[in-house]
Amino acid sequence: MTVLVRSAVVMLSAVLIADAASAERPPRAPAPELTDEDRVAFFDNAFDALVGEQPDYGAQQATELATGDTDAAAGGWADWIDAEALETEIKRLARQAQDATRSVAAFKGGESTRAADALGQVAIAFAVTTRHDGSPRWRDEAAQLAPHFARAAAAADAGSDGGYRLGKAASEDLAALVRGERPDVGQPADDVEWGAYASRSSLMRRMTLADEQRLPEWTADRRTFRRKAEDARHEAQVLAMLAEAILAPGADDADDPGYQAYSRQLRAAAERLRSAAEDEDQPAAAAAAAAIRQSCLDCHSDYRG
Repeated sequence: MTVLVRSAVVMLSAVLIADAASAERPPRAPAPELTDEDRVAFFDNAFDALVGEQPDYGAQQATELATGDTDAAAGGWADWIDAEALETEIKRLARQAQDATRSVAAFKGGESTRAADALGQVAIAFAVTTRHDGSPRWRDEAAQLAPHFARAAAAADAGSDGGYRLGKAASEDLAALVRGERPDVGQPADDVEWGAYASRSSLMRRMTLADEQRLPEWTADRRTFRRKAEDARHEAQVLAMLAEAILAPGADDADDPGYQAYSRQLRAAAERLRSAAEDEDQPAAAAAAAAIRQSCLDCHSDYRG
């Protein structure tokens, strides 16, 4: 008997709840009754009446990503790296150049590549400075500085005695510049293609330093990220800048749609990392760092084989 009473109570409760829910819902208008005259305005099957191919919005989005024909790509260099980060990167590269050219023995013992990388990446940074829509330091001298350090980078890359002398002199010019002096570096070059400022391998090594060594460690846990958030923000801006630089006129494969797409993906992930670092959001930063790493791996898989 108890079981029957309990069942009846449960059923009554369910009915009352259903009635209450129905009472809370606003009444619906009755379905319209269409006449044959009303139905003339409608197609039985719209696809039978449409003419031409259906638009492929997925392909259109992929094309915009590859060509950079998007609102984001229309931005200026200040969208990817601010003036302070640009100056900081130049100062850090100046220390690298000095260390790599500290002696002939060190230079010829393997440091020539580090010297060439530092000077070439500085050349790229000054090329960006000339076009930056903010007010970065050394804006007035950048047009002379970019080709000057590019020539020194090319010479240093050979690892020869002559390359050491030019690399050493350029590293001293850079150190003087950071101290506030104005070294005489000659006249600006006309119509320099971006591919001549620094080799792609040099820029890729800078990206690898960020995506393989620094970012995975800095974003691994909340405690480390709290200490390294500003460094991660800096690396994100450098990566976004380089993602644009490797597509500039004269750069290797800059006109390849697939290569462009990978570069845009890298830049987008770097922008997410920058935002996460500014918000001190470690999970978002870790996800963005993983996306940066994946974009590099995918690109290498296609272009290195």
